[in-house]
Amino acid sequence: MHIFIDETGNFLPTANGPKPSFVGALIIPDFKLAEVFSRYEKIRRQLPKKGNEVKGSGLNPKQVAAVVEMLRRNNVLFHCTGIEMSIHTAAGIEIQRAKQADALTANLTDEHHPNFRAQILEIRDYLESLTPQLYVQTQVLFHLLRDTIEHCMMYWSQRHPQELGKLAWVVDAKGDKNKPTNWEKWWSLLILPWMQNETMNRPFGIPSFGDFSHAKHYELELSAFMRAHTTEPEKAAASFDIKKLLTENLTFDGTNNYGLELVDIVTNATGRAFTGWTEKGWGGIPSLMIHRANRQYLTFIAMQDLAPEAMKSLYPKVVAAFKQNGRSMIAPRFR
Repeated sequence: MHIFIDETGNFLPTANGPKPSFVGALIIPDFKLAEVFSRYEKIRRQLPKKGNEVKGSGLNPKQVAAVVEMLRRNNVLFHCTGIEMSIHTAAGIEIQRAKQADALTANLTDEHHPNFRAQILEIRDYLESLTPQLYVQTQVLFHLLRDTIEHCMMYWSQRHPQELGKLAWVVDAKGDKNKPTNWEKWWSLLILPWMQNETMNRPFGIPSFGDFSHAKHYELELSAFMRAHTTEPEKAAASFDIKKLLTENLTFDGTNNYGLELVDIVTNATGRAFTGWTEKGWGGIPSLMIHRANRQYLTFIAMQDLAPEAMKSLYPKVVAAFKQNGRSMIAPRFR
């Protein structure tokens, strides 16, 4: 499967009313990639462009709806995680960052291997050097990646399990297109270790049905070091090798890649839904998402000890729309 990642919003605190920021992931199964791009190319000819690039912010409701409907007809999935920046403060975010940095080195002692100490200290230094925007975006991305991996594994294991054999990630490297190594450093120093630690101690939910045999090469082989530094090695043994899963097929792209244009269109339209934009544009997006019983499909996170639920009351109509018309996680033959 091919997973394209993009964001919308500036991820900075604001006092100018509700202003959410989102990171979205568009998941296109490999057996549909060529057809999706071919159909998008035909739609794309009629879309406005900036240079030679289609930007979601420049499309009208009818144009967005046409793209979303094409994606729906071609088995494309969408995951999205957001944060409401109007209820956060710059000071509160910095306090949260400081707590996270302190937690990284809280249990570090001279008894740890010098290489391990150096690695943890490098991660802390890098965490503290991030711009506020990238720090907040990183927190949102952590949650998006977990949801995306877990739910896509469960979904496709029941339908086309061969899709689990290769996860190809394409991340929009906007804002730093001339220095892709900075994005690679961000990914390797922060995203990978946090995700590996998280999934070792809280493995992905894997149902008893479905075919996961194609993902076997992603299974985690625990080293002696991992066993010594994992609270529950039995659980960790059931996890995935996040480094292999996230970097075996990883591209940071700043060009007008069709997949990145598509995820930009859908993610941007999701953000516009929360600013009063007409439902004619974004109303079909929930049909690209996996249904969650009694829960909205969009995941909101909060920092500085705020409850994510505080954000939902700001957009009751939109939240309600993202609770219906999603795709069933369970394939018909397993119901």
